[in-house]
Amino acid sequence: MLKKANPDFHYQQGTIYAEAEQYEDAIDEFSKVIRLDKNYIKAYQYRGFIFSKLGYENRANADFRTVDEIKLKETYKQSSSNVNDKNNQSYSQQEQTSKNQEYTSPTNRTKNNTDVTNFVRKWNFVQQLKGHFNPVNLVAISPNSQILASVAKSKNIKLWNLSTGYQITLLSQHKSVVRCLKFTPDNQYLISGSDDKTIIIWDLNKYKGTILSRQKNGHTQGVLTLDISSDCKYLVSGSADKTTKIWSLTSTRDPYTLTGYRTEILATSISPNGDFFVAGGMETFLRIRCLDTGKIVRSIKINSGVTSLAFSPDNQLLVTGGLDRIVRLWNWHTGEEIGQLTGHLETISQLLFRDNGKELISISYHEPVKIWNV
Repeated sequence: MLKKANPDFHYQQGTIYAEAEQYEDAIDEFSKVIRLDKNYIKAYQYRGFIFSKLGYENRANADFRTVDEIKLKETYKQSSSNVNDKNNQSYSQQEQTSKNQEYTSPTNRTKNNTDVTNFVRKWNFVQQLKGHFNPVNLVAISPNSQILASVAKSKNIKLWNLSTGYQITLLSQHKSVVRCLKFTPDNQYLISGSDDKTIIIWDLNKYKGTILSRQKNGHTQGVLTLDISSDCKYLVSGSADKTTKIWSLTSTRDPYTLTGYRTEILATSISPNGDFFVAGGMETFLRIRCLDTGKIVRSIKINSGVTSLAFSPDNQLLVTGGLDRIVRLWNWHTGEEIGQLTGHLETISQLLFRDNGKELISISYHEPVKIWNV
Protein backbone atom coordinates (compact mmCIF):
# COMPACT_ATOMS: atom_id res chain seq x y z
CA MET A 1 0.00 0.00 0.00
CA LEU A 2 1.34 3.44 -0.94
CA LYS A 3 2.26 5.80 1.90
CA LYS A 4 0.48 9.15 2.18
CA ALA A 5 3.77 11.01 1.68
CA ASN A 6 4.13 9.27 -1.66
CA PRO A 7 3.02 11.44 -4.63
CA ASP A 8 1.67 8.35 -6.40
CA PHE A 9 -0.72 7.80 -3.49
CA HIS A 10 -2.14 11.32 -3.74
CA TYR A 11 -2.34 11.07 -7.54
CA GLN A 12 -4.43 7.90 -7.24
CA GLN A 13 -6.65 9.61 -4.66
CA GLY A 14 -7.02 12.59 -6.99
CA THR A 15 -8.17 10.41 -9.89
CA ILE A 16 -10.68 8.67 -7.61
CA TYR A 17 -12.13 12.02 -6.51
CA ALA A 18 -12.19 13.28 -10.11
CA GLU A 19 -14.06 10.21 -11.33
CA ALA A 20 -16.56 10.75 -8.50
CA GLU A 21 -16.88 14.41 -9.62
CA GLN A 22 -15.57 15.65 -6.27
CA TYR A 23 -13.47 18.21 -8.08
CA GLU A 24 -12.34 20.37 -5.15
CA ASP A 25 -11.01 17.30 -3.34
CA ALA A 26 -9.32 16.15 -6.55
CA ILE A 27 -7.60 19.54 -6.96
CA ASP A 28 -6.41 19.31 -3.36
CA GLU A 29 -4.90 15.86 -3.95
CA PHE A 30 -3.18 16.87 -7.19
CA SER A 31 -1.79 19.94 -5.43
CA LYS A 32 -0.33 17.66 -2.76
CA VAL A 33 1.33 15.62 -5.52
CA ILE A 34 2.91 18.76 -6.95
CA ARG A 35 4.17 19.88 -3.55
CA LEU A 36 5.86 16.50 -3.13
CA ASP A 37 7.14 16.30 -6.71
CA LYS A 38 7.19 19.55 -8.68
CA ASN A 39 7.88 17.63 -11.91
CA TYR A 40 4.89 15.25 -11.74
CA ILE A 41 3.49 15.97 -15.21
CA LYS A 42 0.27 13.95 -14.97
CA ALA A 43 -0.80 15.84 -11.83
CA TYR A 44 -0.45 19.18 -13.62
CA GLN A 45 -2.35 17.82 -16.63
CA TYR A 46 -5.26 16.42 -14.61
CA ARG A 47 -5.48 19.48 -12.34
CA GLY A 48 -5.39 21.74 -15.40
CA PHE A 49 -8.22 19.79 -16.99
CA ILE A 50 -10.36 20.18 -13.85
CA PHE A 51 -9.58 23.90 -13.64
CA SER A 52 -10.69 24.26 -17.26
CA LYS A 53 -13.87 22.28 -16.62
CA LEU A 54 -14.72 24.54 -13.68
CA GLY A 55 -14.10 27.66 -15.76
CA TYR A 56 -10.73 28.65 -14.26
CA GLU A 57 -9.01 29.06 -17.62
CA ASN A 58 -6.05 31.10 -16.35
CA ARG A 59 -5.20 28.46 -13.73
CA ALA A 60 -5.64 25.71 -16.30
CA ASN A 61 -3.35 27.43 -18.78
CA ALA A 62 -0.74 27.96 -16.06
CA ASP A 63 -0.69 24.21 -15.34
CA PHE A 64 -0.45 23.34 -19.04
CA ARG A 65 2.42 25.79 -19.52
CA THR A 66 4.22 24.20 -16.58
CA VAL A 67 3.96 20.82 -18.30
CA ASP A 68 5.61 22.28 -21.40
CA GLU A 69 8.40 23.80 -19.29
CA ILE A 70 9.08 20.48 -17.54
CA LYS A 71 9.22 18.62 -20.84
CA LEU A 72 11.54 21.24 -22.31
CA LYS A 73 13.89 20.98 -19.31
CA GLU A 74 13.94 17.19 -19.59
CA THR A 75 14.78 17.46 -23.28
CA TYR A 76 17.62 19.89 -22.56
CA LYS A 77 18.96 17.76 -19.71
CA GLN A 78 18.96 14.64 -21.86
CA SER A 79 20.67 16.36 -24.77
CA SER A 80 23.33 17.84 -22.45
CA SER A 81 24.07 14.38 -21.08
CA ASN A 82 24.54 13.06 -24.58
CA VAL A 83 26.96 15.83 -25.46
CA ASN A 84 29.20 14.77 -22.58
CA ASP A 85 29.49 11.29 -24.01
CA LYS A 86 32.30 11.43 -26.56
CA ASN A 87 31.26 8.21 -28.21
CA ASN A 88 27.83 9.65 -28.89
CA GLN A 89 28.89 13.21 -29.62
CA SER A 90 27.97 13.15 -33.29
CA TYR A 91 24.64 11.49 -32.60
CA SER A 92 23.92 14.00 -29.80
CA GLN A 93 24.38 16.94 -32.11
CA GLN A 94 21.96 15.46 -34.62
CA GLU A 95 19.44 14.62 -31.94
CA GLN A 96 19.63 18.10 -30.41
CA THR A 97 19.09 19.66 -33.83
CA SER A 98 16.06 17.42 -34.36
CA LYS A 99 14.59 18.27 -30.96
CA ASN A 100 15.12 21.98 -31.48
CA GLN A 101 13.30 21.71 -34.78
CA GLU A 102 10.32 20.15 -33.02
CA TYR A 103 9.69 23.52 -31.38
CA THR A 104 10.59 25.77 -34.32
CA SER A 105 10.01 23.87 -37.53
CA PRO A 106 6.57 23.56 -39.17
CA THR A 107 7.32 19.96 -40.11
CA ASN A 108 6.96 16.88 -37.90
CA ARG A 109 7.86 13.37 -39.00
CA THR A 110 5.70 10.37 -38.24
CA LYS A 111 7.00 6.96 -37.23
CA ASN A 112 6.81 5.62 -40.76
CA ASN A 113 8.83 8.62 -42.04
CA THR A 114 5.87 10.31 -43.68
CA ASP A 115 6.14 14.09 -43.55
CA VAL A 116 3.26 15.85 -41.82
CA THR A 117 3.43 19.60 -42.33
CA ASN A 118 1.80 22.40 -40.38
CA PHE A 119 1.89 25.14 -43.00
CA VAL A 120 1.18 28.86 -42.81
CA ARG A 121 -1.35 30.41 -45.16
CA LYS A 122 -2.24 34.02 -45.84
CA TRP A 123 -5.91 34.45 -45.05
CA ASN A 124 -8.04 37.30 -46.34
CA PHE A 125 -10.58 38.76 -43.93
CA VAL A 126 -13.98 38.17 -45.52
CA GLN A 127 -16.71 38.72 -42.97
CA GLN A 128 -17.44 39.51 -39.34
CA LEU A 129 -20.57 38.29 -37.59
CA LYS A 130 -21.66 40.60 -34.78
CA GLY A 131 -24.27 39.86 -32.15
CA HIS A 132 -22.69 37.94 -29.26
CA PHE A 133 -21.83 39.69 -26.00
CA ASN A 134 -19.84 36.79 -24.50
CA PRO A 135 -16.90 34.83 -25.96
CA VAL A 136 -18.02 32.36 -28.64
CA ASN A 137 -17.06 28.82 -27.61
CA LEU A 138 -18.99 26.67 -30.10
CA VAL A 139 -19.48 26.94 -33.87
CA ALA A 140 -20.69 24.58 -36.58
CA ILE A 141 -21.06 25.12 -40.32
CA SER A 142 -23.63 23.31 -42.45
CA PRO A 143 -22.20 20.91 -45.07
CA ASN A 144 -23.44 23.19 -47.88
CA SER A 145 -21.64 26.17 -46.23
CA GLN A 146 -24.82 28.29 -46.13
CA ILE A 147 -25.48 28.43 -42.37
CA LEU A 148 -23.25 28.93 -39.35
CA ALA A 149 -24.46 28.07 -35.84
CA SER A 150 -22.77 29.71 -32.86
CA VAL A 151 -22.98 29.56 -29.06
CA ALA A 152 -21.41 32.00 -26.61
CA LYS A 153 -21.37 30.00 -23.39
CA SER A 154 -25.16 30.20 -23.15
CA LYS A 155 -28.35 28.21 -23.61
CA ASN A 156 -29.12 29.96 -26.91
CA ILE A 157 -27.93 29.14 -30.44
CA LYS A 158 -27.62 31.80 -33.12
CA LEU A 159 -27.98 30.90 -36.79
CA TRP A 160 -26.24 33.06 -39.39
CA ASN A 161 -26.59 33.34 -43.17
CA LEU A 162 -23.00 33.07 -44.39
CA SER A 163 -23.81 34.76 -47.70
CA THR A 164 -25.19 37.94 -46.16
CA GLY A 165 -23.61 37.86 -42.70
CA TYR A 166 -26.98 38.51 -41.08
CA GLN A 167 -28.47 36.56 -38.20
CA ILE A 168 -31.28 34.26 -39.32
CA THR A 169 -32.83 33.41 -35.98
CA LEU A 170 -32.22 32.56 -32.32
CA LEU A 171 -32.88 29.01 -31.12
CA SER A 172 -33.78 29.14 -27.43
CA GLN A 173 -35.42 25.92 -26.24
CA HIS A 174 -32.53 24.67 -24.10
CA LYS A 175 -32.72 25.41 -20.36
CA SER A 176 -28.97 25.39 -19.73
CA VAL A 177 -25.64 25.87 -21.51
CA VAL A 178 -25.30 24.23 -24.94
CA ARG A 179 -22.23 21.95 -25.01
CA CYS A 180 -22.21 20.45 -28.54
CA LEU A 181 -23.53 21.18 -32.05
CA LYS A 182 -23.71 19.20 -35.27
CA PHE A 183 -25.45 19.68 -38.62
CA THR A 184 -26.85 16.58 -40.29
CA PRO A 185 -25.07 15.64 -43.55
CA ASP A 186 -28.25 16.34 -45.56
CA ASN A 187 -28.35 20.00 -44.34
CA GLN A 188 -31.91 19.56 -43.04
CA TYR A 189 -31.30 19.67 -39.29
CA LEU A 190 -29.05 21.01 -36.55
CA ILE A 191 -28.67 18.82 -33.46
CA SER A 192 -27.54 20.21 -30.10
CA GLY A 193 -26.74 18.80 -26.66
CA SER A 194 -26.89 20.72 -23.41
CA ASP A 195 -26.18 20.69 -19.70
CA ASP A 196 -29.96 20.45 -19.29
CA LYS A 197 -29.56 16.71 -20.19
CA THR A 198 -31.44 17.04 -23.47
CA ILE A 199 -30.69 16.63 -27.16
CA ILE A 200 -32.73 18.83 -29.49
CA ILE A 201 -33.22 18.30 -33.23
CA TRP A 202 -33.80 21.65 -34.95
CA ASP A 203 -35.69 21.74 -38.27
CA LEU A 204 -33.78 24.23 -40.43
CA ASN A 205 -36.84 24.96 -42.55
CA LYS A 206 -39.17 25.83 -39.67
CA TYR A 207 -36.51 26.65 -37.03
CA LYS A 208 -38.38 24.58 -34.47
CA GLY A 209 -36.85 22.03 -32.13
CA THR A 210 -37.92 18.55 -31.06
CA ILE A 211 -36.48 17.08 -27.89
CA LEU A 212 -34.89 13.71 -28.55
CA SER A 213 -33.66 13.05 -25.03
CA ARG A 214 -36.14 12.75 -22.17
CA GLN A 215 -35.57 11.81 -18.55
CA LYS A 216 -36.99 8.29 -18.84
CA ASN A 217 -34.59 7.20 -21.58
CA GLY A 218 -32.14 10.08 -21.97
CA HIS A 219 -28.99 11.10 -20.19
CA THR A 220 -29.10 11.85 -16.46
CA GLN A 221 -26.42 14.56 -16.70
CA GLY A 222 -25.26 17.06 -19.30
CA VAL A 223 -24.78 16.00 -22.94
CA LEU A 224 -21.16 16.89 -23.77
CA THR A 225 -20.62 15.47 -27.26
CA LEU A 226 -22.47 13.95 -30.21
CA ASP A 227 -21.95 12.75 -33.76
CA ILE A 228 -24.24 11.73 -36.63
CA SER A 229 -23.80 8.90 -39.12
CA SER A 230 -23.26 9.85 -42.76
CA ASP A 231 -26.61 8.30 -43.76
CA CYS A 232 -28.42 10.36 -41.06
CA LYS A 233 -29.86 7.20 -39.47
CA TYR A 234 -27.94 7.13 -36.17
CA LEU A 235 -26.74 9.56 -33.54
CA VAL A 236 -24.19 8.79 -30.81
CA SER A 237 -24.14 10.97 -27.70
CA GLY A 238 -21.75 11.12 -24.76
CA SER A 239 -22.49 12.56 -21.37
CA ALA A 240 -21.19 13.59 -17.98
CA ASP A 241 -23.19 10.61 -16.66
CA LYS A 242 -20.38 8.34 -17.98
CA THR A 243 -22.50 6.70 -20.67
CA THR A 244 -22.83 6.77 -24.43
CA LYS A 245 -26.17 6.28 -26.17
CA ILE A 246 -26.91 5.12 -29.70
CA TRP A 247 -30.08 6.76 -31.02
CA SER A 248 -32.09 5.85 -34.10
CA LEU A 249 -33.09 8.97 -36.04
CA THR A 250 -35.55 7.02 -38.19
CA SER A 251 -37.63 5.39 -35.42
CA THR A 252 -39.04 6.18 -31.98
CA ARG A 253 -37.42 3.28 -30.14
CA ASP A 254 -35.44 3.92 -26.98
CA PRO A 255 -31.70 4.49 -27.34
CA TYR A 256 -29.19 1.74 -26.69
CA THR A 257 -27.23 2.74 -23.59
CA LEU A 258 -23.59 1.74 -23.08
CA THR A 259 -22.16 1.84 -19.57
CA GLY A 260 -18.84 0.84 -18.02
CA TYR A 261 -16.97 4.09 -18.63
CA ARG A 262 -15.11 5.38 -15.57
CA THR A 263 -15.25 9.08 -16.48
CA GLU A 264 -17.46 11.51 -18.39
CA ILE A 265 -17.47 11.26 -22.18
CA LEU A 266 -15.79 14.28 -23.78
CA ALA A 267 -15.58 13.27 -27.46
CA THR A 268 -17.28 10.93 -29.93
CA SER A 269 -16.83 10.16 -33.62
CA ILE A 270 -18.62 7.84 -36.05
CA SER A 271 -16.59 6.20 -38.84
CA PRO A 272 -17.33 7.45 -42.39
CA ASN A 273 -18.82 4.10 -43.42
CA GLY A 274 -21.23 4.25 -40.47
CA ASP A 275 -20.19 0.86 -39.07
CA PHE A 276 -18.21 1.92 -35.97
CA PHE A 277 -17.87 4.70 -33.43
CA VAL A 278 -15.38 5.70 -30.75
CA ALA A 279 -15.85 7.61 -27.50
CA GLY A 280 -13.20 9.05 -25.23
CA GLY A 281 -12.58 11.06 -22.09
CA MET A 282 -10.16 10.86 -19.19
CA GLU A 283 -9.83 7.07 -19.35
CA THR A 284 -6.59 5.39 -20.43
CA PHE A 285 -8.36 3.38 -23.14
CA LEU A 286 -10.29 4.28 -26.27
CA ARG A 287 -13.06 1.82 -27.07
CA ILE A 288 -14.04 1.36 -30.72
CA ARG A 289 -17.50 -0.19 -30.99
CA CYS A 290 -19.86 -1.54 -33.60
CA LEU A 291 -22.57 1.06 -34.18
CA ASP A 292 -25.32 -1.54 -34.63
CA THR A 293 -24.67 -3.53 -31.45
CA GLY A 294 -22.34 -1.48 -29.24
CA LYS A 295 -19.91 -4.41 -29.12
CA ILE A 296 -16.26 -3.48 -28.55
CA VAL A 297 -14.15 -4.35 -31.59
CA ARG A 298 -10.89 -2.78 -30.40
CA SER A 299 -9.40 -1.02 -27.37
CA ILE A 300 -6.49 1.38 -27.79
CA LYS A 301 -4.19 2.23 -24.90
CA ILE A 302 -3.56 5.97 -24.58
CA ASN A 303 -1.41 8.06 -22.25
CA SER A 304 -3.47 11.23 -21.95
CA GLY A 305 -7.11 12.17 -21.60
CA VAL A 306 -8.88 12.58 -24.95
CA THR A 307 -10.83 15.77 -25.66
CA SER A 308 -11.28 15.44 -29.44
CA LEU A 309 -11.60 12.64 -32.00
CA ALA A 310 -11.96 12.23 -35.77
CA PHE A 311 -11.89 9.43 -38.34
CA SER A 312 -10.24 10.14 -41.69
CA PRO A 313 -12.59 10.13 -44.71
CA ASP A 314 -10.93 6.97 -46.09
CA ASN A 315 -11.67 5.17 -42.80
CA GLN A 316 -8.01 4.28 -42.28
CA LEU A 317 -6.92 6.72 -39.58
CA LEU A 318 -8.23 7.78 -36.20
CA VAL A 319 -6.82 11.03 -34.83
CA THR A 320 -6.98 12.05 -31.20
CA GLY A 321 -6.21 15.24 -29.32
CA GLY A 322 -6.04 15.70 -25.59
CA LEU A 323 -4.61 17.18 -22.45
CA ASP A 324 -0.98 16.66 -23.52
CA ARG A 325 -1.61 18.94 -26.56
CA ILE A 326 -0.36 16.31 -28.99
CA VAL A 327 -2.37 15.19 -32.02
CA ARG A 328 -1.89 11.44 -32.40
CA LEU A 329 -2.52 9.43 -35.56
CA TRP A 330 -3.63 5.82 -35.16
CA ASN A 331 -4.19 2.89 -37.44
CA TRP A 332 -7.35 2.02 -35.58
CA HIS A 333 -7.65 -1.35 -37.35
CA THR A 334 -4.46 -2.54 -35.60
CA GLY A 335 -4.33 -0.16 -32.64
CA GLU A 336 -0.87 1.08 -33.68
CA GLU A 337 0.13 4.71 -33.15
CA ILE A 338 1.74 5.79 -36.43
CA GLY A 339 2.49 9.46 -35.85
CA GLN A 340 2.37 12.55 -33.64
CA LEU A 341 1.78 16.22 -34.48
CA THR A 342 3.23 18.66 -31.97
CA GLY A 343 3.05 22.42 -31.64
CA HIS A 344 -0.12 23.20 -29.70
CA LEU A 345 0.31 25.03 -26.40
CA GLU A 346 -3.20 24.41 -25.08
CA THR A 347 -5.66 21.51 -24.85
CA ILE A 348 -6.93 20.43 -28.28
CA SER A 349 -10.67 21.03 -28.49
CA GLN A 350 -11.56 19.98 -32.05
CA LEU A 351 -10.19 17.96 -34.98
CA LEU A 352 -11.54 18.12 -38.54
CA PHE A 353 -10.52 16.57 -41.85
CA ARG A 354 -11.03 18.49 -45.09
CA ASP A 355 -10.19 18.23 -48.79
CA ASN A 356 -10.96 14.47 -48.85
CA GLY A 357 -8.64 13.84 -45.92
CA LYS A 358 -5.56 15.55 -47.34
CA GLU A 359 -5.62 18.19 -44.61
CA LEU A 360 -6.29 17.97 -40.88
CA ILE A 361 -7.47 21.02 -38.93
CA SER A 362 -6.71 21.12 -35.20
CA ILE A 363 -8.19 23.73 -32.86
CA SER A 364 -7.17 24.49 -29.30
CA TYR A 365 -8.06 27.14 -26.75
CA HIS A 366 -6.62 30.66 -27.07
CA GLU A 367 -4.25 30.03 -29.99
CA PRO A 368 -4.32 30.00 -33.80
CA VAL A 369 -5.97 27.18 -35.74
CA LYS A 370 -3.43 24.77 -37.24
CA ILE A 371 -3.78 23.09 -40.64
CA TRP A 372 -1.70 19.96 -41.24
CA ASN A 373 -0.89 18.44 -44.60
CA VAL A 374 -1.29 14.73 -43.87
